[in-house]
Amino acid sequence: MAPLLDLRTVPEDVDSLRRSLPVPPVRPSLSAQVLTASLHEIRAAGDNAVRACVESTGAIAPEQFRVDSEVCESALANLAPLVREALESSAGALRAFHRQLDSESLAYEGDGITVVSQRLAAARIGLTLNATDLSKASSVLAVTVAARVAGVQEVVISVEPEGDGGVSQLVLAAAALAGVDEVLALGGVPAIGALAFGTESIKAVDVLCAEQEGLSQLGPLASSAPLRMLRVTSCALRPMLLIDHSAPSQVAAGDVVAATATSSDDVWVVAWQDDVLMALDEQLANLDASEVPSARWQPVLVRDQTQAAALVNVYRPDQVQLLLAEPAEFVPLLNLGAQVLVGTATSPVVIGAFGGPGVLSVEAAGRSSRPLVADDFRYIASAIALDGEALLRLAPYAVALAEAEGHVAGAEAVRRRLGH
Repeated sequence: MAPLLDLRTVPEDVDSLRRSLPVPPVRPSLSAQVLTASLHEIRAAGDNAVRACVESTGAIAPEQFRVDSEVCESALANLAPLVREALESSAGALRAFHRQLDSESLAYEGDGITVVSQRLAAARIGLTLNATDLSKASSVLAVTVAARVAGVQEVVISVEPEGDGGVSQLVLAAAALAGVDEVLALGGVPAIGALAFGTESIKAVDVLCAEQEGLSQLGPLASSAPLRMLRVTSCALRPMLLIDHSAPSQVAAGDVVAATATSSDDVWVVAWQDDVLMALDEQLANLDASEVPSARWQPVLVRDQTQAAALVNVYRPDQVQLLLAEPAEFVPLLNLGAQVLVGTATSPVVIGAFGGPGVLSVEAAGRSSRPLVADDFRYIASAIALDGEALLRLAPYAVALAEAEGHVAGAEAVRRRLGH
């Protein structure tokens, strides 16, 4: 078994628990200076800078970045029937999910105040994918379906070519099935820069979805353009499993190995019975290393469910699997923004492949995440109106607060409405 993290003797307060957790390793990444320089060049020089950026990595820049739509249609036509059925099922489930969420009212009226908000779809949105990303086809479906429900007119995806210089046939088929308008054979920083700023041959987008670290460098560079940036992921980056005696150890072992394949961190497995962790370790040891990757996991032993919930809330994984006898009772104990998979039947692979609401997550503040929704591809415009009575009622408060905050001109603007 991997070295056990035993938290049973840690005091109950949250600060003690937090101090008892190991410091996560710092992984090397491209420097902000290098990324910013590349994005500056793309913004200034367009297509030539994109090609130079591609070639600087040792790859060969394609003659043209755009993949012909006939190539995508051919990839879809040549799909194995079951794979095509899977894509169609996923697209249908996603469409139903987004349409149901989309029915919420944006109107308010009360005490003389009327607010009517309107959802305005972005005109053009983009998604960038690296060749090493898993679940690329699912990501294409998730973004495109949500964008179409939102009313987006153009969807473009940019996919890093594989080792042979071609784009994944499954991704091209998913693009054709989902109705993607444009496919580019670009990945990484060149794709981010081209879609963010536009070049001679590539139109800029209004909303850019990407998983790469280069996205964080766009803020100051893109400040002059109305670009919204979403850092998205189709796989849990910090997964955690909670298991008890009810969880079949072979199921837990399979989920640990699957999570290892997509996560840069060790997969934390939490239990309050040490024999559960021992049974899982035995299952992992018996797996055929030639068929599945070696598991990278951190076994954690806690006192009880209460301490387990406190650990989840402190560690803040982006996905929590509850392989427990009574998982529904555990959910109210959690206080974090994460995808929570309830029960043994709820496999993260099934959820991802067949269009569950967690198929693509948007990174929020800190380590939290939430499902991608149609409103991520919209701007909300609100028309706000006060009647005369509401103005008379609220004006004294507005004047008092404006003056208290030093906004003299604002207070005077209110007084003028009252004829003072």
